[in-house]
Amino acid sequence: MGAHEPTSVVITGASSGIGAALAERLARRGDAVVLVARRPDALAAVTGRCGASAHAIAADVTARAMVQQVVADSIARFGRIDVWVNNVGQGITRAPSALTDEDLDEIMRVNVKSALYGMQEVVPHFKARGTGHVVNISSMRRRGRSRHRECHRLAHARRLYVEGRCRARGRLLRAGGKRSRLSRGPVHTNAPGLVGSPARQSLYPR
Repeated sequence: MGAHEPTSVVITGASSGIGAALAERLARRGDAVVLVARRPDALAAVTGRCGASAHAIAADVTARAMVQQVVADSIARFGRIDVWVNNVGQGITRAPSALTDEDLDEIMRVNVKSALYGMQEVVPHFKARGTGHVVNISSMRRRGRSRHRECHRLAHARRLYVEGRCRARGRLLRAGGKRSRLSRGPVHTNAPGLVGSPARQSLYPR
């Protein structure tokens, strides 16, 4: 088997959980990793574990201007982006009937706009290079049987929208790129972004 060719990977939501674990694994195999998250301290800790091949960018990917800056900074640092991982998202801990208008706006902002902005801003770079790969992290829980199933379906509405738009327009295929959806199984994580979680307000104050 030949030597691994380093890949330049941007991972959003990389300060903890799946994003942090993925960043550390890719760094160990020699890939160039850009870690993006809103919490500078947690982000710095993960970046430190990844070593010299990692670059941290503190940014809120629900803001288009910040996503544009992440794309520009990543290309400036490593020369290109090979893979973009949309890993930002939040779930719900209470019934849909108890959600406020503010909760719903927040779910759409975090779960839909973050993924859509990432794809919209990185695809032109993929088109120019003739290659690229977008990975959308999703969840199997919205498909399962549980008393919170409808909550999970609502929280992961972005997958239905973003994936549908990709298939309808075929932008990634025309760019010569790839699109993947990874529906994870059970993962040990504290899920600080849950709507209704006491930890959310302290971590992400409005």
